[in-house]
Parts: sequence; structure tokens; C-alpha cells
Amino acid sequence: MPRRRLTLLALAILAVALAVTTIGAAAAPQADAPSAAHVAAPAPAAGAVTDAGGSAAAQTVSVGVRAGDLSVAPADATIVLNRDASTGAYRGVLPRVTVTDGRGSLAGWTLHAHLELTDGTATVDVVPATPVVVAGYADGIAAGVTTHGAGPTDAVLVTASNGEGGGTFASSGAMVTVRSAHANVATMTAHVSFVVH
Repeated sequence: MPRRRLTLLALAILAVALAVTTIGAAAAPQADAPSAAHVAAPAPAAGAVTDAGGSAAAQTVSVGVRAGDLSVAPADATIVLNRDASTGAYRGVLPRVTVTDGRGSLAGWTLHAHLELTDGTATVDVVPATPVVVAGYADGIAAGVTTHGAGPTDAVLVTASNGEGGGTFASSGAMVTVRSAHANVATMTAHVSFVVH
């Protein structure tokens, strides 16, 4: 075979080999790039709701909050006053009274006790006790001042100043002393009603 044909044949084989190598290299996946089949889709953002089309939808939730009430318990009570033979005065203790302020306004409040005695001419002293915090903060909570009265008597047991008083508080053990011109019986009763406003 002439040398020229051998040279052309060799060139043709070389060209085919080069073409095959180039096509194979282009078709092979890159070593440092993941194939399309292994690329994960991005996760939706937290809190977003994604539909089939991939768009995000916002969702609004409304919650209604109802304020509570200002209440007192018990509303009333009857107490027994026992006579002290050495002084002739009658003494007793008011029951534990609880005030709950769930209004959320922190407008303050005042707890009152109204005493009605079997002896309408007697004099009455009411010494409030230190209030107790059941749930809340003691800031702005104070015992009322000592009340001196005659006959039916109104006394302030606890006050909560403006800006305070949210929660539950108790007045326990306010002392009641009654002096009567008819101190000739062992006991005396008093009806007490409680109001908070």
C-alpha cells in the first residue's frame, strides 16, 4: 500500500478516536458536581403553606381574650363576739375574705366591710389585718386604717392603688371590738357584708 494511503488511514483512525473520546467526556458526569437526579429541592420556609404550584400562602389566626371580673368571697358572714369580763368589751375576728381582680385594667380597688350589730347603740372598732398575696404582686396592696364607729359601721379592710391589684388577695383576721352599754350577756353577734369596688 502506498505510504500516502497509510498516512491518510492513520489520520482517519486518530480523528475517530479523538471524536469518541471527546463525546464520552462530554456525556460523563463531572466528578465534583452532583447529578440532576441527586439535587434536593429546597425546603419550604418555616410557617409557610405551600400549594401544588409552589407558591406560599400566609395564614392569620385571631384569638379573642375576655377580661375577667372584680369579685369578693364570701359576700357576707355572721360572727360571734365574746365578752371580755375584765373590760366588758366584746371581741371577734372577721373571716378570711378574698378579692380577685381579673379585669386586666389595674385600676385599683377597695375592700369594704359593713357591720350590723344586735346592739345598735354600741361603738365599734375594726382593726384590719395585713393583706395576704394569693396570686399577684404585693406592690400597692395595703391594709385599711383602724375604723371607729357607732351602730352600723363601714370599714376599709384592704386597698389596691391605681396601677396595681391584679390577681388574688386575702384579708384574714381583722379584729372587731364592740363596747356596749348593755354588757350583760356572754356573746353578741354581728352580721358583716363585704363589697369590693
